[in-house]
Amino acid sequence: MSELPIKAEYREKAQLAVSLIGGDKISSTGGNFSLGICGTYNGVAAFFTCGHGINKVGDAVNSSSGLKIGETVVRQYTNGSYYDYAIVKITDTANFSTTNKVYGSGGATVSITGVSTYPVEGTTVYKYGYSGLYGYGGVSSTETSVSYSGTVIWGLTKANLTSGSVVAGDSGGPCYFSNKISGVVSGSAGSTNLYFSPMLTGSFQAKTS
Repeated sequence: MSELPIKAEYREKAQLAVSLIGGDKISSTGGNFSLGICGTYNGVAAFFTCGHGINKVGDAVNSSSGLKIGETVVRQYTNGSYYDYAIVKITDTANFSTTNKVYGSGGATVSITGVSTYPVEGTTVYKYGYSGLYGYGGVSSTETSVSYSGTVIWGLTKANLTSGSVVAGDSGGPCYFSNKISGVVSGSAGSTNLYFSPMLTGSFQAKTS
């Protein structure tokens, strides 16, 4: 009786893709900052974050472990212009997957189910950044401007935090209310004055399910 021609092959155990969540630590040419919200850019997996953490279109953005997640396809952060945001196309879909989640109180995740770009004054908004973590406060003005060391950015929303603070590294992190994403952290004037750039739709569509 002849033996069957069986050949055994040994492979490494498959690794599950890392789920990207708003508030995750990321890095690029401008240093360390936070991921805002996942979605799609012209139908391709992408995420929304701040513009000032990245120097130019084409720059790579990495995870906290140093693995490249993707490349910048849109960057807005210019003196005298409107908004502070960037869109990063995910090029490593084998190792990273998108979610509609952002971090909230105590590091628990919150599911984003909609987009509300301009909350009215008095609305309580929540922020999360990998460095300063969770915080919240009331919107005090919209369509305002701020000067970051001489770089003037227009079209931002301001909130006065009554809990938590904004510190270096929080830029790009999500700002949301009632499970709706409203924007991403741009910066602060003092640790409790939060400025965030509105959530822009169009070519970028936030993931809401």
